Amino acid sequence: MKKHLLIISIFLSVNSFAQNKSYSLFSDSINPIAEKDYEHSKQLYLKYEKVYKYDPFDVKHFLEYALINQDLDFFKKEILKIIKNYGFRYSYADTSLVKFDDSFYEQIYINNLHHWLEKKSRKYYSKWLAKHPLAIENEKLVSHIMAKDQLIRGVTNFHLGRFVKRMIKDSVSYNEFIEASDRIYKNIDLENIYLIREAYRLNGNKALNNFDNGILINT
Repeated sequence: MKKHLLIISIFLSVNSFAQNKSYSLFSDSINPIAEKDYEHSKQLYLKYEKVYKYDPFDVKHFLEYALINQDLDFFKKEILKIIKNYGFRYSYADTSLVKFDDSFYEQIYINNLHHWLEKKSRKYYSKWLAKHPLAIENEKLVSHIMAKDQLIRGVTNFHLGRFVKRMIKDSVSYNEFIEASDRIYKNIDLENIYLIREAYRLNGNKALNNFDNGILINT
């Protein structure tokens, strides 16, 4: 379902992205050299930051390189921007992500920044949330859509497994089940698209993301 949401979000914001120079700067100029020449990529980052407003996802991704290179003052300065401006938040629960090979959160823990980041996030997230009252509703909506989608597909796959065992004996029933499943999936997906589109509209015509407020596009 996360993949579906990503595709829909990309579709909703594709025109804005096409006009956003910073998107191509990250993909073509900054990220390709960040691993081998962090200092050069950082200079490019700072240079273009004066002209363009970055997508917070790109910033978060680049800040992982800052952590790897122990450029902690730069990390703190930039992460505060996406906390204050985009509603990014960190809690002690996120330390569990270290165990799931999430390198960004792992680097936060390695650099002993989890206490500092949790404190700053708690301080500024509430202020950001007060300015974006629909953020929680959007987050609940996306969680509801994902839970419903996984439930429907889980139940369907369970019954599909039973039908597979009978496929050779009764291919007609199997084919009918596949057709019925496809109809269910299409109806569920269409309903989810409508709900996401409505949330997109209420979110100031910005695609939903993990920072709640969506992607702010500036050309």
